[in-house]
Amino acid sequence: MKLIGDSMNLRSWFLVLILGFNTFIGYWNVFLPSPLIPFITSDLGITTGQASMMMAISGGSGVVSLIGLIIWGPKIPRKWILLFGMVTLTIGSFLMTATSNYEALLAIRLVNGVSDGILYSVCLILVSEYFHPDKRLLCIGILGLGSAAAGVVGVPLTLQLLDQTDWQESFEIFAWISISGVILTLFLPNRGYFELEVGSSSLGQVLRDKLLMKIAGANILGDIAWYGSLTFLGSFLVATYDPGINELAVFYAIASSGYVVGTLMFVGAVGESSSFEKRRMWAIGSSLFSAVMVAVFFSVTPAFYTTLALGTIFAVGRAGGVTAMDDMIISIAENTATRITTSAFASIVPGLAVMAAASVGGIVLDATAYKAIGIVFGVSAFGSLPLLMMLPGREEGAEGLEYATAG
Repeated sequence: MKLIGDSMNLRSWFLVLILGFNTFIGYWNVFLPSPLIPFITSDLGITTGQASMMMAISGGSGVVSLIGLIIWGPKIPRKWILLFGMVTLTIGSFLMTATSNYEALLAIRLVNGVSDGILYSVCLILVSEYFHPDKRLLCIGILGLGSAAAGVVGVPLTLQLLDQTDWQESFEIFAWISISGVILTLFLPNRGYFELEVGSSSLGQVLRDKLLMKIAGANILGDIAWYGSLTFLGSFLVATYDPGINELAVFYAIASSGYVVGTLMFVGAVGESSSFEKRRMWAIGSSLFSAVMVAVFFSVTPAFYTTLALGTIFAVGRAGGVTAMDDMIISIAENTATRITTSAFASIVPGLAVMAAASVGGIVLDATAYKAIGIVFGVSAFGSLPLLMMLPGREEGAEGLEYATAG
């Protein structure tokens, strides 16, 4: 069944919006505990560090689920993997409302973490299987908009609900919204027109592929800086400014809107071009910009709204790089197994970084430590530059790399 020819039809938009909505739900779930940490600590009588473990343990579970995706993903229709992740997320969120026992809450977040690991990777793979290569970048951009919407809508909504409810009811409302994602997933086709041969792949094969490793490595180093920063964001703002609920809601909404703007700028500039070189150059610029901005963000703290402006600028510059590297990863794979393995592997290391960041995010609260954290993330983003620059350029025939195996 061919879903897209030369243009996006209504069915095509319906499918990509389902994937974008599920990405929104997945990222909202990842960051849901972060703005709730001050309220969870007060209600349960625990430390900020203990509350931060709710994100850390979820990240660890996500890493394990990515390993499972590498092993079993090629053998199972990706639609059903996505459905499994959405159901797990929904059940786990409902369970968060059933107890105030700290250890039980950690166990429940362990269940939720299964979906944290696989949702975006699976949605990315489904984009590659459902949509023509000429429309793929647009669709990946919509996934990016879904992740940004978690900050623009999801987190501010969570914070506003705290004025009328408690933190557990915030999880319950989220769970009811996520049910719609489960239902919508059932409308996805079992197979896509642009699926590659299943083939075979292992992590060892991917690690030995120099081209794949350069792209995956650059993606990993950039994502460590970006997602690590997002993990520290809640405790950083509380420690530095002690903002109220409304200020936090404004911060997440405006900064995430910057990511939306950056994504739209990138998709608009590159358009339907299959140029590998355009993606590579945009990723290089984004990584260089991110290396500077993440260090500045955690170091320059004269006022709350100055930090908000810096965070928004950081998000604008980083968005295009994320989209470009995600597209490069899925575009050069020779078969489905390689595509899944590379995509999952590229998410494992950032997942470990998020887990580590969340583990100490509520403990390390002095300004000097946050400056050091910004420098570490800046070095990580800068480290992606040599790998991106070693990729084949325009004169070396990179134009033929991208879609050589598509459809």
